[in-house]
This record gives sequence, structure tokens and C-alpha cells, in this order.
Amino acid sequence: MPPKSGTRPYEIVVFGATGFTGERIALYLAQLQASGKYTNTFAIAGRSDSKLHDVVSKLKQQTNASTTKISVIGGVSTDDPASLRRMTEQAEVIVTAVGPFRQFGEPVVEAALATQTHYVDVTGE
Repeated sequence: MPPKSGTRPYEIVVFGATGFTGERIALYLAQLQASGKYTNTFAIAGRSDSKLHDVVSKLKQQTNASTTKISVIGGVSTDDPASLRRMTEQAEVIVTAVGPFRQFGEPVVEAALATQTHYVDVTGE
């Protein structure tokens, strides 16, 4: 049975947020958060901490909201199963924009299954 809703640090983690699609998803969540329509915290995840922090800065600027709560989970790679599990165990839902799925998708699915995390793939292929 999946963990009870609200027991993990983040409702949503966007994996691949430094790419075009992932950044657009993160922007949408940040806009909802800035407007008060989304009050939960979310995180963005990927390989590079510095690139993820650049995305956070850009999102805060685009939403004109310095109080937007966006956390960063860095050091996550599809070729490192432990990093994927570390990411998925923190989320109720993983939204992955890391693609192509054929090359990078299966390890993320496996980590989501192992941690009983809901999984959404939006790689767009």
C-alpha cells in the first residue's frame, strides 16, 4: 500500500527541470504557487545543483515572487539507482521530463515502483 498522502516532503517533484519541458512544468507550478492557488511545496530535480538553482532563480523572476517555495534535489541521474530512489522517496508524485523514455525512462519507473511513488512521464516523444 502506498504511503499516506501528505507524509512526504514534496507533493510533486519535477525531474528534468533544467530541460525545456521540465522547466515549463516547474514554471506552471511556480505561477500557481505565487497566485495562492497551489499551497504545497514542490521540488525540481536533476543532475546539476547549479543549473537547478539557476532555474529556481529564473522561475522566481518570472513569477515576481521571491516567496515561491521551490526546493532543489540535485545529483539525481538515471544511471544512479540510489539517487533516483532518494528522489522518489521524497515525493508523492514524480513528473519526469527526462527523455527519451526508451533510453532513460525505465530506471525512473523502477525507482518509483520501489518507493511506491506515483509516476507521470511527460517526455513528449
